[in-house]
Amino acid sequence: MIFAASIVPIVVAVGASVDYGNALQTRTRMQAALDAAVIAGAKNFSATGSTSAAEAAARNHYAKASSGSPAGTVDSFVISEDGYVTMSASSSVDTTFLGLAGINEMDISADSKAAMSGKELELSVMLDVTGSMSNDMAALKAASEDLLDIVLRRVQKERRIAIVPFAHAVNVGEYFDALTDYDNGDENGDGWIDGIPSNRRNWCNRNINNQHHWNWQQKCNPWRPVAVTACVTERTGTVYKKDDAPGPNKYFGVFDQTKNSSYGQNMSDQACRPSNSPIIPLTDDRTVLDDAIDNLQANGWTSGHLGTQFAWYMISPNFNNVWPAESQAGAYNDPKLLKVAILMTDGEYNTWYSSGNGNSWQQARDICAEMKAKGIEIFTIGFDMTPGSNSTTTLQQCASSPAHYFFPYDGQALRQVFRDIGAKIAFAADGVTLSE
Repeated sequence: MIFAASIVPIVVAVGASVDYGNALQTRTRMQAALDAAVIAGAKNFSATGSTSAAEAAARNHYAKASSGSPAGTVDSFVISEDGYVTMSASSSVDTTFLGLAGINEMDISADSKAAMSGKELELSVMLDVTGSMSNDMAALKAASEDLLDIVLRRVQKERRIAIVPFAHAVNVGEYFDALTDYDNGDENGDGWIDGIPSNRRNWCNRNINNQHHWNWQQKCNPWRPVAVTACVTERTGTVYKKDDAPGPNKYFGVFDQTKNSSYGQNMSDQACRPSNSPIIPLTDDRTVLDDAIDNLQANGWTSGHLGTQFAWYMISPNFNNVWPAESQAGAYNDPKLLKVAILMTDGEYNTWYSSGNGNSWQQARDICAEMKAKGIEIFTIGFDMTPGSNSTTTLQQCASSPAHYFFPYDGQALRQVFRDIGAKIAFAADGVTLSE
């Protein structure tokens, strides 16, 4: 009778460990599913900026990941202003042995938290505005705006973007004097040339940029016999593939309409291209970026290596003496800083000026190799390009990996590629990780 009376408590005591063990295993599976779900939600939020879309993605992921286990109920999904995504779930597990003691189920719960720790972002975007893009400028502008929408949608850390339009030259605008050694003719430095303010000469340098440049000779003589604009060409010598600061023997060539390119095009009737699209150094000012994109116009030939050079220089700390304080780049290899370049083109790199450095596509490949050695992540986009061409191969070699190059064939595909790249950059900048 004593044994019979004690058998039930003994079975309950022994069986309780089995029921608890089963509950613990179920909770472990629930925790793993919840961890995966909260990361999925954080990734979705990085890409869309939508709390509702992120929660839907997290719940869907949790339901799939917890298949075969009591999924229970997702109790909460919260995105905090300080960059954390938290999620909790609860369920119950039926008991076997504890039922003898009147305990038919055990409640379990789990919580998970993901931190979007974030990195600062410096993104340089090279855009092809050559003549062959004439019929696709609307798509390029829309794609560029899509990119800005995604990258700048929700910012935890500083994010700045630079725009580098290019054609057969790069228009450096107000930075012409800092990048070239073109003599302004003010011999004694008193601000006057032949009784006229020296800045009048600078005005000539920057504003004679239409095909009828000879009409301006009377206004700008005696300072220069040819029309010089704000457009520049590549540097000569091995510095062409480096990011050394501009200086003696390291200045950029000046686009001169009386010179032929090394490829043989006659530039005597060519304007500075892109004439209306100067470079925009790093900025987080959406209005400035929008205006730069709106002003893009297609014309000219393709000096892809020049666009590649300036895509680098925009995020190079060695060029900080050129750009304004708010546009200066951070140090290389800073773990809290992400440096990214997007190189977009639609054509063969067919124009270059310094033949000693190789043709345009070879120079671009050399520059890309140096950029990647500095830790810069490179995405490349070849719009409607011929497979197997020199420029297609160049873009493949320039990209950081096979997952970093894209070859869209129409305007809608171009927009989707810009969106996909923007989402990848935003997610990398957010730095989603599980938090304690």
